[in-house]
Amino acid sequence: MDTLRETKSERLRAAIKQMEHRWGTGVLVASRTAQARAEGLSTSFPELDHLTGVGGIPLHAVTLLAGHSTSGKLTVAYKVLSRAQQRTPERRHSVAILDLGASSDPDYLSRSGLDLDWLLLVRPQSAKQALRVLLDLVRSRELRAILVDSLSDLLVDKEGASAIEQTMPQVNLALKSADCALLLLDESQPPWLPPLVAETSRAVRHYASLHLDFVRHGWIESGGEFSGYRVKVRLLKSRSLRQGDSATIAITFSETVRARETW
Repeated sequence: MDTLRETKSERLRAAIKQMEHRWGTGVLVASRTAQARAEGLSTSFPELDHLTGVGGIPLHAVTLLAGHSTSGKLTVAYKVLSRAQQRTPERRHSVAILDLGASSDPDYLSRSGLDLDWLLLVRPQSAKQALRVLLDLVRSRELRAILVDSLSDLLVDKEGASAIEQTMPQVNLALKSADCALLLLDESQPPWLPPLVAETSRAVRHYASLHLDFVRHGWIESGGEFSGYRVKVRLLKSRSLRQGDSATIAITFSETVRARETW
């Protein structure tokens, strides 16, 4: 009996070694050493955190933030990155932005609460290069959150669409063993994308554990001036059974970009 157990144990160790060689160390974890992992990163909007069912944006997973320009999705993404950086006053986590359109504004990033010293800004030369860099960043396990701005910029041509179809399965697998949240910004039905590429955009949504849709619902005025805007966020996909629910948040302007609860 002892000889049989030893033989089975040797076979298991050999199988584990083979799988780790193929998929990377850390994929298989001994149950005695496994620790509970945090579920999500706060968005800074309590009602939105409640809506997602995981207290915000899930770690180890892909989140899709969809909506037109000025819908609030970018601001929420920046606020998530800011919260992801927070660790202790002396130490912060690093985060990254794949700034495909070279549109990230350092001033707005700072006013959204981001510490630029702990932010890696990546401006790749092509969609194919962007996806390779993204995979390397996830596999590094050095980042708490990564924002891709935006999915539409990855899909401007067939080469980008093909690259994302090939790379996303690897990215999704790498996320499982990384304490990292991946956020993709998605323009709602961008008219400039050809039908074939638009199909790829829809296919990417398969990998999203969380899919939120943002719609601006009017401006907020104070003293005769615009001081912010209200946003309705609808849950399109989640690990929980709450699809179709929604929350309304308010984003107000000042020296900093502030989050407010439901109005």
